[in-house]
Amino acid sequence: MWHMRNVPLLVLLLTTPVLHPAGATTFDCVINPSVRLKIGSPISTTLRSIEVERGDRVTAGQVIARLEAAVERADVALGAERAANTADMSSRAARVDFARLEAERGEKLLVDNNASRQKVEELRTQLRVAQGDMQIAMLNHHLAELDLARSRAQEELRVIRSPIDGVVVQRYLGPGEFVHQDAQIAEVATIDPLFVEAYPSARYFAAIKVGAVAEVKPDLAGEAARPAVITIVDPVFDAASGTFGVRLRLPNPGEALPAGLRCQVSIDTGEAVVR
Repeated sequence: MWHMRNVPLLVLLLTTPVLHPAGATTFDCVINPSVRLKIGSPISTTLRSIEVERGDRVTAGQVIARLEAAVERADVALGAERAANTADMSSRAARVDFARLEAERGEKLLVDNNASRQKVEELRTQLRVAQGDMQIAMLNHHLAELDLARSRAQEELRVIRSPIDGVVVQRYLGPGEFVHQDAQIAEVATIDPLFVEAYPSARYFAAIKVGAVAEVKPDLAGEAARPAVITIVDPVFDAASGTFGVRLRLPNPGEALPAGLRCQVSIDTGEAVVR
């Protein structure tokens, strides 16, 4: 009984094969979500609202929760006003046009000897100064647009979105609770596709190949066997149990099959490897 106490329960459940005359061997397995994420917050603040409940289906980019963002909304409004204000650029552009006309008029007078060269140089300088002021005004407007983009990015940090398509497994916090950077707001799992985990005996290692198609029978009434593709064959064995891990990718259109089920997977191992 010593070895039974030291072997993980899951491995014990998944290592007993059932032989089939066609050369396939059936192993116990477990159906898991392909992705399981605990979603947190990049900042520490108060949770203003939670937009999902346990069991809700969500898509990538969908809002999960909103954090307090009154200051950020005010910054965005202020930045939007500054970015929309083009009065300074319009004024500087008018000065450039006027200085250009004055300089052109001075050039013509200089050709006819009706203006001094010093006066024309002054007009040229005024045009260059006006053009420089126009460039500064354009730069300031561009900086105002960048500042608006930064304010919007700061506000967006207060909107927590799902990074994946999936289903909400758990909701951990509610409106009004404090969120710190190590806390989780909700957990989301992808169940299309599903991952099937099995732990065959080491003697089947040479017979199980990545890319092979197997049949997975969920332990759920009315569910027929489904094809799944082997995607991972662990190259490192578990010494205590003499097993290795095998993962299969099981399509789940419409998310009809729930995760967390026990199952049986039939893999063509060939009768020659069975002793």
